[in-house]
Amino acid sequence: MPAFSVHSSLTLSTILVIGLLIVVKNIPSCFCDSYSNCTTQYACGNLNATYPFWGNQRPSGCGLHEFELRCRNDNTTIELNNVTYQVLQITADTQIFRIARQDFADGFCPPEFVNTTLDPQFFEVANGYTNLTFVYGCLSIMQSPLTFNCNVNGATYQSSYVQPGAVGPGSCYKSVYVPVSDGVALAGLIDKAGLENDLAHGFEVRWTTDYDSDCSECVHNGGACGYNLNSTQFSCYCPSGSTTCSSSSDSGSNGSGFSLKWKLIAGIGGIVTFSSILACWFAWKYSRNGTKYDHQKVEAFMKKYGSVVVKRYSYWEVKNMTNSFKVKLGQGGYGSVYKGTLSDGRLVAVKILSESTGDGEEFINEVASISRTAHVNIVALVGFCYGKTKRALIYEFLSKGSLDKFIYHNNEPTWTNPGLDWETLHQISLGIARGLQYLHQGCSTRILHLDIKPQNILLDEDLCPKISDFGLAKLCEMKRSEVSLVAPRGTIGYMAPEVYSRNLGAVSHKSDVYSYGMLILEMMGGRQNVKDVVSNTSEMYFPDWIYKLVEGERDLRVLGPMSSEEEGIVRKLILVSLWCIQTIPSNRPSMKKVVEMLEGSVESLQAPPKPCLSTATYPLLQLPSTSSTISP
Repeated sequence: MPAFSVHSSLTLSTILVIGLLIVVKNIPSCFCDSYSNCTTQYACGNLNATYPFWGNQRPSGCGLHEFELRCRNDNTTIELNNVTYQVLQITADTQIFRIARQDFADGFCPPEFVNTTLDPQFFEVANGYTNLTFVYGCLSIMQSPLTFNCNVNGATYQSSYVQPGAVGPGSCYKSVYVPVSDGVALAGLIDKAGLENDLAHGFEVRWTTDYDSDCSECVHNGGACGYNLNSTQFSCYCPSGSTTCSSSSDSGSNGSGFSLKWKLIAGIGGIVTFSSILACWFAWKYSRNGTKYDHQKVEAFMKKYGSVVVKRYSYWEVKNMTNSFKVKLGQGGYGSVYKGTLSDGRLVAVKILSESTGDGEEFINEVASISRTAHVNIVALVGFCYGKTKRALIYEFLSKGSLDKFIYHNNEPTWTNPGLDWETLHQISLGIARGLQYLHQGCSTRILHLDIKPQNILLDEDLCPKISDFGLAKLCEMKRSEVSLVAPRGTIGYMAPEVYSRNLGAVSHKSDVYSYGMLILEMMGGRQNVKDVVSNTSEMYFPDWIYKLVEGERDLRVLGPMSSEEEGIVRKLILVSLWCIQTIPSNRPSMKKVVEMLEGSVESLQAPPKPCLSTATYPLLQLPSTSSTISP
């Protein structure tokens, strides 16, 4: 490395030390106040808590932002992902606390239909719990041991819960999953009182932070754990006022000959000098060898794919581009999505994966496959972050968000406030079909998405659809069309029957075709006020009802006002979707054929056989413990 660079680094270190001397000269007394504040426990009723929790008597600088506790009438609550929970117990030794959803305290009809989702960076549901799915606004009689009536969009509908089983396509408008104990979930028949008691008893959540080990060391040395709101870093507050505690220096007096001020000067000066030397070493290393990875599989991956792969970012760079994960765009079963900005000003969507175990081979393969795709209807992968515990995918940012926001308004079907006209629906349907055709036939390796649903379709400024979220995707050779799955993967209501019942056929690209057909039906069913039309046909699913439109038993205008030209578009969408959801995979068209059908005239389309849509044809499914989306 040139001597000039080393000299510059040392000069910078000298400047930093001088600046720190000036700052340290007037050390504020707040360090001592912080120690006093952070040794104070949160107390409310019979509940006590320390770091990382804060609230009530315990200031915000004594815990992490996500762990705020609120006390009212001797009851403690915490808000996680816009859902309020009652905190029933906190066990610091095991880092587990038990919480219960407050909106289920008075019954099974919450005012807002919001799933139980936790930020995987900090929380995970403890072992021994399984998600029970409550379904609301059902248009058909549910095969469930417990049914109840709830208000949905101003009207009373039959509701129920799924004990793991299948929700008939189009039968219910909303679902909410809530963790319950495994014993209750597997009981088969649950009485109302027993389920209410289990919900009131709550479920256990394990917390983990990047600073748990730092806090343990801090407490061991006589300090109090806290959080510096200015530097957004963990802080250890000591009795003497320093931020580095030891049994000798913080026993209540400064036994050594040096004052606290000079201890800080020496310590910080040493850190700065060491950091400068370390920075010079890294600069020399990377200027000589280029970007180098410590994981052998990443190195092998880079050698294999060379310049094809997108840019790799460090976790520090990911944290910087998202402004420490300040703006959250969404939450899924596989991670959280945050808004970010690259150094060149481009906006991106950063998905932090919650599952970072294993050697990362599947993750690397996924990055390789997506980075080799290039299609107007496939979301572009900008970069990725790969580490032993931290992994992220960085995608292009699409301002309009996901398709479900246009199908539903305020988390309800847009019966009275349609957001898309029929021609736009047709163009979106065609764009999604072209994207799937590209995945199935346009890449060197066939890609099965296996999780097509409105939440995974993003829209740009011009409402051009782009398929996203390849977390469940499977790769296979072009000459093959079938894949083997260890367990069902996908989202209930969009999964093809063969995904969970192999006697109906093998899982293949035709499974994506089925999900696509259900997606089109969802777009049509959520668009207009059809609830009054089907409210008296409780045993009829929406696909059954819409099939009768093809048979001519009803006027297409029951779906909403339309011109004669739009009527042809609607009939075309109906015919295509019903062809796609045929029970037997071989009866479904390929996505190439679907594109041809959507681009052709409606007169050239024949009516498909009526799909078998009875609940009796849907076998029982074991719902996952973390999401309504099923994965291996």
